[in-house]
Amino acid sequence: MLGAYRFLRKRFADKKWKREENKVFIFGFSRGSYAARRLAGLISYCGIPKKAGDVELAWQLYLKRDVSSADELKNKGVFFDIPLEMLGVWDTVKTTTDEDFNDHKLPACVVAGYHAMAIDEKRKFFPVLKWLNESRVKQVWFSGVHADIGGGYTECGLSDIPLQWMIDRGYKHGLRCKTSAVKQLKRDPCAELHNSYDGIWKAFGSKKRSIAQSAAVHSSTQKRIENMAAYRPSNLPAEPNYET
Repeated sequence: MLGAYRFLRKRFADKKWKREENKVFIFGFSRGSYAARRLAGLISYCGIPKKAGDVELAWQLYLKRDVSSADELKNKGVFFDIPLEMLGVWDTVKTTTDEDFNDHKLPACVVAGYHAMAIDEKRKFFPVLKWLNESRVKQVWFSGVHADIGGGYTECGLSDIPLQWMIDRGYKHGLRCKTSAVKQLKRDPCAELHNSYDGIWKAFGSKKRSIAQSAAVHSSTQKRIENMAAYRPSNLPAEPNYET
């Protein structure tokens, strides 16, 4: 995460990238989502250091949530703010040893945040870390377990659906993608849904994820239910709020 922070510092401070001409997009999956959200939180609290030697100072101020000191250093020109155009994450989970995660609100410097979440993940130690809902946040549930949402399986008909969804959100913010790569996505709402609750994970127990009645559920889940009689997630609301 700090490597990405240093990358941004070098571009905006040393190479003088203009903030109004260079949109920043941050993406992550799983614990990478967790890291992406922490990176956005760090940038929101402390901005970007002008000098490379102040990266660790910024990190420590962020960990302490020392907003007054960070603001004072911004006023002195030690740090400077940059906007983040989009924060896109797939099924955020945190490390089992990290107890100080507090980034449940979308950071103020982010224009919009998007979160794709797994309906069928039931490993007890994989609870999804949702954002608090507000106007800049869009969180949508998709069929599949953890890696059916963020990718990792060879058979990727399910994971290509939230990938396409995230790309489409990015397009609205000016994201550019290689067209030939996007055309290779093989979205299939009836593709194999994998079993992540096996092996050693069974020793830690299971817990179905709670989905609110008002939560957004992707329309691909509706198609899966309509075409696969055996697929009836018990944690879905009685009348899901389906959307594309």
